[in-house]
Amino acid sequence: MQIWLDDILLLSVIIEILVAFLAIIAIGLYRFSRGLRYRLWSVAWILVTVSSLAIGLTTTGSGLTLSDGLASAGIMLSALLLVDGVKNKKRLGLYRLIYPAVYVIGFSVVPVGLVLDLSFRIVVIPVGVFTAYACWSSAILLRKTARTRNIDHWTLVIGLILWGVTMIIAPVNFFVDIFNLQIILLNTALIAIGAGMLNVYIRETSEDLRVQNTLTQLMASIINHDIRNYVWTLREAIDQAQTTGIGQKFWLDLSAEAISSMAEFVEEIRNVSAGISRFEADRLPLGLNELLIEVKTRVVREYSLAIDAISLSVEEGLTVLTNSLVKEMFWNIIDNSFKHKSQIVRILGTGSHDNVVRLEISDDAGGLPVNILEFLNNPESLSSQAAPGMGLGVILIKGLSILCGVKFKVDNVSKDGQSVGSVYKLDFERYLPLQA
Repeated sequence: MQIWLDDILLLSVIIEILVAFLAIIAIGLYRFSRGLRYRLWSVAWILVTVSSLAIGLTTTGSGLTLSDGLASAGIMLSALLLVDGVKNKKRLGLYRLIYPAVYVIGFSVVPVGLVLDLSFRIVVIPVGVFTAYACWSSAILLRKTARTRNIDHWTLVIGLILWGVTMIIAPVNFFVDIFNLQIILLNTALIAIGAGMLNVYIRETSEDLRVQNTLTQLMASIINHDIRNYVWTLREAIDQAQTTGIGQKFWLDLSAEAISSMAEFVEEIRNVSAGISRFEADRLPLGLNELLIEVKTRVVREYSLAIDAISLSVEEGLTVLTNSLVKEMFWNIIDNSFKHKSQIVRILGTGSHDNVVRLEISDDAGGLPVNILEFLNNPESLSSQAAPGMGLGVILIKGLSILCGVKFKVDNVSKDGQSVGSVYKLDFERYLPLQA
């Protein structure tokens, strides 16, 4: 009797620890997951962890019960969530019915096994094949898209690979009983995935905040430099107007111009600062055409340009995953072109087979200096102080591209050995929803 009570106590302690671990990781994943993909993967991990806990507590491997169907269905549904995360697709309308359908399919393998008198380790084979595909697809995507490949990244990738392996080796049980080993490997994989996933999410969120802070500091240095120049010009003009009887109107006009320019600069800084302070890490599906038309209208109005000064040719229906700050990035790219006397800006956008939208923004402003090209194309350029002469627009383009999840490269366009313009090549993640 005492031994039986001791076993119950030990089991309750183990369950309590597992539930606490699951709750802590789940709360962390919910708090730090960014975007649809990470949220789907977080739910998948929670679901399969609960399911694997049920397997370990209720399954003996020698026979089946209907409770095994709940575990099988949970694993099947978590695999579907992984696949949706890989494709970054949100199922809408009638397409949502696939979730209960997959759950039913995952559960149904158990009644079939009961009828045929099979063990859980056998009936789970079709579930394992689908799960392995989902896990390995997720691991491949992470390898391709990771910002940095550190220990957290590798922990997550290895965990996904191991999860897939534990699900695909079920047929080995026909020859050697490795069911208990499978359970141990599965739990090890899930611990690695949970820890790796949480650390990756926290690290990426921290990186966005670091970039935002760096961008703010760079802006502050520019504000300090430019305001000082405006004040110096204003003071010099007023001194000349007071001490010189000749050309007094000229100096007063220069003072008024300095005040006006200073006011415009401060207003621009206020708008940019307001946008960055409202920045949210979550990326949303935004229509590329609508974004560019809005920015084009603003630039044409600000510079009193002809409507065809900005040539816009973007494939219809392109939706990208980014955030609202992308409009500020577009504005700075196009604004810099016209500030440097470009006659026309051409914008070309197309999709591609690998779920990437390529946008090219080119001008005929004579090209960019080497130091600016190096700054924009260097992934680590924001980690150091801005070089003298680096304008606010250039720094904002670089910082905003990171905050918006945009990969880009800038090249000069040459003709007859001379730089005649520049071209920004921006890559966005394409959003492909499933809609009824």
